[in-house]
Formats: sequence, C-alpha cells, structure tokens
Amino acid sequence: MKREIAKTQPQLNGNSLCGSRPGGASRLEGDRLFLLLTKRQWRGAIAAGTLTAMILWPYYGHISAWVGAALFIVGVTVVHLRYASRYVIPFPHIALLIAALQYVLAAWISDSYPSSNAMFNIGSRLPEYLPFGTLVLLACAAGWGVGFVGMRVPQRRTVVAARSEFLWALDGLLIFGLFNVLICRLIQGTSFSFLFVLLASLRYVGVLGRMVYHAPGWAWRLTLVMAAEIVASTNTGGFHELLLWVAWSGALWIYLHTPSWRTILVCGATALLLMPSLHAAKWALRDHLWGHTYGLNAKSNSSLGRVSFWLSSLAGNFRDAAAGNLDADATGDMIVRYNQGWIVNCVMQHVPNREPYACGATLKDAFIACLLPRVIYSDKAITGGRLNMQKFAGIQLTEETSMNLGYAGEMYANFGYWGGIIGCGFYCLSLGLLFRAACIRAFASPMWWAIMPFIFFTGLKAEDDIVGVLNWSSKACLLLAGMCLAFPPLRQALFLKPSQSRPKLVN
Repeated sequence: MKREIAKTQPQLNGNSLCGSRPGGASRLEGDRLFLLLTKRQWRGAIAAGTLTAMILWPYYGHISAWVGAALFIVGVTVVHLRYASRYVIPFPHIALLIAALQYVLAAWISDSYPSSNAMFNIGSRLPEYLPFGTLVLLACAAGWGVGFVGMRVPQRRTVVAARSEFLWALDGLLIFGLFNVLICRLIQGTSFSFLFVLLASLRYVGVLGRMVYHAPGWAWRLTLVMAAEIVASTNTGGFHELLLWVAWSGALWIYLHTPSWRTILVCGATALLLMPSLHAAKWALRDHLWGHTYGLNAKSNSSLGRVSFWLSSLAGNFRDAAAGNLDADATGDMIVRYNQGWIVNCVMQHVPNREPYACGATLKDAFIACLLPRVIYSDKAITGGRLNMQKFAGIQLTEETSMNLGYAGEMYANFGYWGGIIGCGFYCLSLGLLFRAACIRAFASPMWWAIMPFIFFTGLKAEDDIVGVLNWSSKACLLLAGMCLAFPPLRQALFLKPSQSRPKLVN
C-alpha cells in the first residue's frame, strides 16, 4: 500500500519571510530573517553568548580573554542552532561547536588538568596560542555564516508521498550497505577498501531516508544499524565512526522535531557527562581486548561479551561523572583526546623554524587526490596524517597511532598565522556553499536531508586533514550519482518536478 502523505511545495521568500514556521512556532507579520534568525532571536543569541562568557570569567580571566570570545561564539551558536534548525539540518552548528571544543575550549581546560605526558601540554605558550585558535573559530563562524546570507527558506516544510517502491528502495540501500560492511572486514587494508566503506555507509541513507519521511519502522532500523555499529566498534576498540553517525542522526532528529530548550539543555548536559565516560570506557575496553589489565586475549571473547563489557564500563563511568568522581590524571588524559590545540601549537613551533611554509602544496595534493584515482596517479596524497604530522609538527607517529594536523594546523603550515586564519574561513565557506546548495534542493525534495550525512560525513570533524574531507565528499557525490542511476525511485525522490507538489501548511 502507498503511504498517504500530502504533497507540498515550499513557498520561498527572501529575508522578508513571514507567516507560520515549521515546528508549530509562528512569526509576527513583517518579521525579517537575517542568517535564519529574526532580530529578537539574534538579541537572545547575543545575550546568551555574553552571559556564558561573563559567568565563566573567573575560570579563564587569568589565562586569556580570548577564551571568553570563544565562549561567546559557543553561546551564540547554540541559540542559533535552536532556531535555525526549524529550516535546515544543523550541520554547520555542530561542526562549529566541535571546532570550538578542539581548538580552544579543550586547550583552555588542559591548563587546569595537564596531561601526565609533557608533550601534550601547551604550557606557557597557551596565552600565545589561544588568540590564533579563537580567531580560527571566528573565521569558521564567518565562513559558515556567509553560506546562509540571502538563503530563501520555506514557510512550509515539503512533505511528499513515500510510495511503496521508494520505501523498498530505501530498504535495498540498507541491505546493500550492511552487505558491504561484511565485505569491508574481508578486504580491509586493500586499495579498494575506501570504496566499500562508502558503499557500506549507504545503509544510513536507507535508514535516515525513512526517518525523513516518517515512514513506519525507521526507529527499529536505526536501532539495528547502530547496534551493528557498536558491535564493530567494540571489536576494534575505535568509536570514531559510531560517534559521527550518532551526531548526524541527532542533527537530523533536531531538524525533524525542533526540540524544546529543556530537551536541548538535557541533551547537552548528558553529552558533557558522556565525554569522560566514553573515553574511560574506550580505554577499559582496549585494555580488555589487548590484555593489558585483564590478561585476556581478544580472540577469546565473543562480540556480545565485548559489547556487554563496554556498556557496563560506560554505565559505571557515567555514574562516576554524574557524581563528580573524576580523577585528575584521567581527566587530563581525556582532555588530550579532545584537544587539537597542542598539535596546532606544535605546528606553530615547527613551521617555519624547521620546515618552510607549504604555500598551498597540501591543498593542491588534496584536489589532485579528489580528481585522480590511485591507479592513474600512484603518488596521490594519503589520508591519515602520518606524513604531515612528521613534516609539519615534528612528531613521528607509530602504526597504531591516529593523529592529524586538523584544518587549522594544515592552513597554518601552508600560509602562516593570518593566512591560516583566512584559509580556515574559506575552507568553511566552501563547505557552507556546498551545504547551501544541498539545502536549496532539500527545500523541494526532502530526501536530500538524508543524503547530507552521507556527503558531509567527515566535514563535522576539526581534526582531519583537508584531503580526507574532500576525498570523502567528492567520492560520495560520484557514488550518489551512480546510485541514482541504479535506483530510479531514489532519483525521482531527489529530483522532484514542481508539478509533483502543492502547498500545504505544516504545523
């Protein structure tokens, strides 16, 4: 049977948008939007940012006032997320909050909780580093913001018919993605691994597509996919992909449901408590897998046993975090994981004193890597950061260690202090313009909201190299084009004709 959902087409206005909002909120006649917010909402955002900086002044005033500027940006971003998510999926906001954590806030907190390893501590150079980190954050906010300038958003959300053949196509993507998860485990480390990682990620397009259309069964499908992700993560001891997919699913849920301030604050507090809990549970699991603490061999444990051990450790550490029972040394080691600032500081010390500025060489390599396959250009750049960390930060990584310069460190290595700041702004502007183009399509064809996590998956992170982000996004777009040819219902959902929709107010 066809799922009967009214077909609608958004009515687009510029900044003079008025009428009813998605999510049940209304705007007064004559209200104008600037960067997706009204004047009143902007006043609230600025007030929230100012209040955040003022309340925490006693904790950073003796270090640098630049921390207050970063906290102001964080406060404004959170309020902007709350209101702008009525119109767009809050990808830029989450990316900016992650950048704030990794480039400024974790570096500031590390002053109170230094790592036991002196290499990870910025130390006396912290007041010198913080202006650069904060200006990078400001440039990123400006870059993302320019992407919203003049964006015409709909008064009414588009809802289209989720036909049975389209739902079957989404389930086909889910099954196809899960099948490629198994293939990824068999061919890990080969030259074709990345292709199958992308193909495996299509399982989320199938699940999130159902979520966008409010089709029955999306919740248990998402639970199934996340459960499989947890099993895979506990088998390897790495949780990066799990956290990113949770963040993307959460971003889409925020857009679809427009949660209240109470819900946002509760989720934010929970996330803060989960940060030390996840770190502690991850290392407990790795000790469990590698036998450092428990004398166990990874092969002697079932997947279910590893998941059970990790969940038990996570629950115990969450209780400790909620009760305030945090060990100072463990907290210092945890902050290192979120602190990209110490790596950027190493770059600032190493370049140009020991290594000259790259003058755009890494960016050129990134574009070449996106355009040419390795079979044609065998010397194309390799993601992972090992070469750049050694060359521009003077840090030799082992095979088991995963670190990278991040786009701030890479831009500094190429263009220096001010050139690096401006470069970060253009980097976020480039992502913002691509995001804007996807949003314009999504206003008419909602399936684009489910496609965005697939295209921009690595764009959330502030610690990856630029070649990794560009390589993922470009290859994801190529793969998406191929999937549109293979799945006509997907192509029809992504490229609706105006005649296929009619206006309808969404409450």
